[in-house]
Amino acid sequence: MKLLIEVNNESDGLYKALCKPLPGCAADGRNPHEAIRNLRYAIRGYLAAVDHSTKLSMQAKKLEKHRAKCIENGMVLADA
Repeated sequence: MKLLIEVNNESDGLYKALCKPLPGCAADGRNPHEAIRNLRYAIRGYLAAVDHSTKLSMQAKKLEKHRAKCIENGMVLADA
């Protein structure tokens, strides 16, 4: 996967790397190379969180379908 990133020299002397396609995904470093390296870790974490959230959402949809089918068939459901 290729993502466009932006690296800026901040007033505090650090370099800040941003990945604009992923809102809030940013990292800093003492030099551009370090900022980009740190951003790679941030991107991996961001994508892992999105993947996890998507999987949870899919599981919730499957559970709701199952629940609806049970109700349709007259089954009694207990809250956990």
